[in-house]
Amino acid sequence: MKDRKEIFKTLHVSFSNGIRAAKTKEPREWLESKCLSIERTGACFSSGQTHHRREQDFIDELLSVGFLIPSNAAVRSPELKAYTSFGKEAIIFALRNELNEVVNFGAIRIFTKDHTPQYLNEEGIYPNYPHPLTEKLYITDSLLDAATILESRILGNRDAVIALNEGRMSDETLEAVMSLKHLNEIIAIPEVNRPAETSAEVLKHFLHSVNIKRINLPEDHSLNDMWVNYGLEGLQQLLNESKGQAEIITTEQTEACLNRITEGKLSYEASTGTYYVLGNLSTDLGNLKATIHFEELNTKRKHRAKPDLYDRQQLVNFAKSISEGEGIDQSEIEAELLKLTDLLEAYRDEQLEAEHGTKQKPQNLLPPEKEKESIEFLSEANLIQRIDKLIETSGIVGEENNRKMVFVIASTYKMLNPLHGLIQGTSGSGKTHLVNGIANLMPPEDLLNMTRITSKSLYHYKNEDLINKLVLIQDIDGLDEEAMFAFREMQSAGFVSSSTTYKNKSGQLVSTVKRVNAKFASLVATTHAEIYFDNLSRSIILGVNESEDQTKRIILYQNKQTAGLLDTLASKQAKELLQNCIRTLKPYEVVNRYADKLQLPVEAKMLRRLNNHYQDFVKQITLLHQYQRNKDEQGRLISTKEDLKLACEILFDAIMWKIDELDSSLRQFFEQLKSYIKKQSGSGKYHFSTREVRQAFNLSRSQVDRYIQDLKHLEYIQIAEGSANKGYKYQISYWDDMEKVRQKVKDGLLSQINQIQD
Repeated sequence: MKDRKEIFKTLHVSFSNGIRAAKTKEPREWLESKCLSIERTGACFSSGQTHHRREQDFIDELLSVGFLIPSNAAVRSPELKAYTSFGKEAIIFALRNELNEVVNFGAIRIFTKDHTPQYLNEEGIYPNYPHPLTEKLYITDSLLDAATILESRILGNRDAVIALNEGRMSDETLEAVMSLKHLNEIIAIPEVNRPAETSAEVLKHFLHSVNIKRINLPEDHSLNDMWVNYGLEGLQQLLNESKGQAEIITTEQTEACLNRITEGKLSYEASTGTYYVLGNLSTDLGNLKATIHFEELNTKRKHRAKPDLYDRQQLVNFAKSISEGEGIDQSEIEAELLKLTDLLEAYRDEQLEAEHGTKQKPQNLLPPEKEKESIEFLSEANLIQRIDKLIETSGIVGEENNRKMVFVIASTYKMLNPLHGLIQGTSGSGKTHLVNGIANLMPPEDLLNMTRITSKSLYHYKNEDLINKLVLIQDIDGLDEEAMFAFREMQSAGFVSSSTTYKNKSGQLVSTVKRVNAKFASLVATTHAEIYFDNLSRSIILGVNESEDQTKRIILYQNKQTAGLLDTLASKQAKELLQNCIRTLKPYEVVNRYADKLQLPVEAKMLRRLNNHYQDFVKQITLLHQYQRNKDEQGRLISTKEDLKLACEILFDAIMWKIDELDSSLRQFFEQLKSYIKKQSGSGKYHFSTREVRQAFNLSRSQVDRYIQDLKHLEYIQIAEGSANKGYKYQISYWDDMEKVRQKVKDGLLSQINQIQD
């Protein structure tokens, strides 16, 4: 039998499909009458037939979570059993736990007179737990009113909304609200004429430093009624000022807090005096040792001690010494020390979170106007060309095809099928500039930029630290074999696990398996792509443009930048718009109905993984166009022929690197060498030395020696004359025509796409 979370996940998928089914026209019309959308509110539909014609194991699972209840209703056959289903013919809203997992459902039956929501159990919060950085929290008494706030897009960057279970504040909801360290305002919206104590009146007993405002709705109106009748303007007027409709429940009070005087000195102002905390707090969470100086308010006398504030007796002893010395009530000192303990504990937690990056970052907290701007941009025609123009404006000159390819790869980091890019080129060729330039176009909160990875570090990340991230490695040559192995496993398997030991409470060594989940896209740079054969198969290979023309473009851009001739504001705006577009994109499933109509060249190395990369690349092109693509009945985006064509054009160079046995830098050198030889001798039998090549191409000795040895090893050139003492001269022995091969492969791919019938 599935566990409880899997059962709820299965039900949620079923309800999500149910609301989009062709025969569920009336539920969608009901939502439209409330001016609510499926996408914004997450509304679903249950027909009450989820268990019909299903195996007994599935029915047992639904019984175990209370979704089905045995019934005594008549059945048409003795062997059949009757059941009462939760939320029959109802609009369903999913309630989630702190991990954003569905744990409960709220149901509004739309074909009955009574639309009072019913709940399957007491768990979860709709629409989800408020994010940790929430500053303003809207609390509604009903699911429908919370859905209305979501639909209205009235929520700001640090705002959130939650719905109560018909006005009742559960312990789980109260704990979630009290955990919000940055909360400074609550707007409670109770239903009209609700006799019980409102959420605002409940919270005022627990939150003494938060402004709590209760909105009194007009008689016989719900918040959704106001939305339907008066639209966004009426809703904003009601929620913001309301001209007398709002009632202040609490006013903000002076909150006890720590003041940071210097790096190693904190102060806490209390009613009896000032407590100074000196030095750094212990990082051992099992104690809270602190050096404390207490300065009495009137006499300014000082009392010093270094107690462990987690040790009750040490705390009492310190309070007693102050009480006896200053004539202050000991219980008052103890209360202040307990408050100081809470403040220091919170301060230490924040420091550790900041140091280790464990604080959960909010997702997609865009202001409505920025989100609207992003959606409008993503809805425009010729999207890839427009994105490419912004990439150029941001500061990446040249590399027209590479920059589009790297952008598409990077944008997959929060999607279902993340991709990995390996950029190869010689030292100083611009690999890092390309990687970092594209990375700057991604939301900075989702970047992990690494210069070095130690051999064991990937095994010690927290379980969610590598989920939906873009990982940058400036030079993969710096990773040792152990780190490289772990990185490859994360790319392929989506996790790494290690067997380790620890001491239990009895002091015995116990074995356990530690697992780190990973779902990330990556961009790495290297000068020796051919060394990392295992990495080649897992990554899309790109070669930077090392031509003289590209060098001139870069130098011209650098000179303009130094001279102050570039529009820095336009560059900043381009970066911000692309970052917001990535924040706006959602990780839909994609179905490519043409996937079996196109075959990649059989000459390509590692064809199985290359084909997988191509199909995932097509999916990402579709996802970038998600505001322009149709969806099927299951809510999946449908790829078009245009997506296949764009993927083929952008990914073509990467496909060719899988066909060409020369790596990017070596191929560019060889093509340059062939052109040079043809100029020197039309016959192609010209003999050349390494010194001649160095001077002609302005390359270092080590570079030329490496190229010559590689080409000789691959039998593209051979020794024509000379000796080890006097030096060798070489001649080209194999004149391939890569341009002809490229054209043949490209024509073949485009021909297959053009022959596809819609």
